[in-house]
Amino acid sequence: MSEPIRLVLVDDHPIVLQGLVQVLETQPGLEIVATCSDGAAAVPLIRARRPDVAVIDAMLPGLDGLGIVRALRDDPGPTRFVMLTATLDARNVAAAMNLGVRAVVFKDLPVATLVECIRTVHAGGTWQAAPSLIGDEASQLTAREAEIVRMIADGLRNKEIAAELGISDGTVKVHLHRIYEKLGVDGRVELIFWAQSHRLP
Repeated sequence: MSEPIRLVLVDDHPIVLQGLVQVLETQPGLEIVATCSDGAAAVPLIRARRPDVAVIDAMLPGLDGLGIVRALRDDPGPTRFVMLTATLDARNVAAAMNLGVRAVVFKDLPVATLVECIRTVHAGGTWQAAPSLIGDEASQLTAREAEIVRMIADGLRNKEIAAELGISDGTVKVHLHRIYEKLGVDGRVELIFWAQSHRLP
């Protein structure tokens, strides 16, 4: 029998944290080794317990979820990160994924989906908003469109992309509309997840 996936849960809302414990501790193959409600305290806790997966609230007082990941990014430990959020901001998603976070998911994710996400991340995968995005759509992109996708994945806004490429905001929007149609993605956040799943040359 395989070893259980060892989890540390971090959320500053007691009701949310208690709810996570209740739903995850009943799932086969998962073991909660520690919980924490404070970002600063989470860093030494994760270092000490060395969980397989840390499920972290993005918006913590003091040291937030990204701060925890930054503090631990150079640690040789086995921990992979799942970040929970109430709202998805494209720039924060890009920052999280660039730091090595394997999944950014909504707090109201169904239990079965969260468990599947944890198992996927533990196995070395990433979790994206729409798994159907995987495919060979990248071959449909022009060189300019692929360049814009990379910039979006790096967290740049339309004005920054326009300035970098020497084009207008309106032209960037036209490119993005075509990119969304070609890739079948629904907006900027899904595009970031798509880009993380496709290492564009």
